[in-house]
Order: sequence, then C-alpha cells, then structure tokens
Amino acid sequence: MIATPGFGFYQWYYFATLIGVGTSSILATQDGDYTLLVTNSFGCQSSVSLLNVVTGISNVFADGSTVSVFPNPSNGSFRVQYLSKTNSVVDVQLLNSVGQLVYSDQFNPVSEKSTLDINGISAGVYSLKLSTQNGSVIRKVLVQ
Repeated sequence: MIATPGFGFYQWYYFATLIGVGTSSILATQDGDYTLLVTNSFGCQSSVSLLNVVTGISNVFADGSTVSVFPNPSNGSFRVQYLSKTNSVVDVQLLNSVGQLVYSDQFNPVSEKSTLDINGISAGVYSLKLSTQNGSVIRKVLVQ
C-alpha cells in the first residue's frame, strides 16, 4: 500500500496494532483492515482506513468447496456457483470501495437459486464476500 510521500509522519496500523512508522508505503501481509495516520509538521492529523484488504484470493474453502462468480464484469446480476459436499448456507455480503455494506443475503446452494440481482447500484469495483461455516472467500466484482 502506498501513500503520497512528503506529507509528514506516517503510522500504519493493522486493525489497532501499530505495524509501521515513518514510511509512506507498507506491504500488506495479512488479510484485514489497515489504517494510515499521517501527521504533518503543524501537528494536524489525517487518517484513512483500508477495509477488507485481501492479500490473496482463494476460490477454495477449507473443506474443499469451490466458488465461482460470473459474469464478471456484469450489469449488476451475478451468478454464484458454490460446489460443496455439505449443505452449507452461504452468507453473501457486497462491500463498496470504502468497505460499506451495500448488499447482504443468504442462500442454500442446494435448494435455492444463486443469482444475485444487485441492479441499481453505482458502477464500480466491489468486494463480494461469501462465507460459510467452513470459512470465507472474497472476490472482486465489477459493476458496469
């Protein structure tokens, strides 16, 4: 992650733990929430939070289940294909670029259709988080 250099003193946090001081860039090594606090020479502070940073995207859950999301990009209608040996309910969350929840749903891939109709939201890149009792995966999706 890179901030514009030369604006003051930089402090990087992973959740609430200080992980870097003095540099305008840092390598994210774990999935999660990061915050940058910048203090200028007058003591004024500004911060930005980077929510749900994903350092690696996996399509496979811990139990061997797989997930696919298509088409991507889309006009706002996505098909989720979840293949599992178990009958796990899938929690679906769609987060915008600042980490705000814009859509939430649940489905059982065995007994329900798995088409997400999120028409009417603004065009952009979103994080689609799919969670089961066996873990979660996050996919970037593009709404045109």
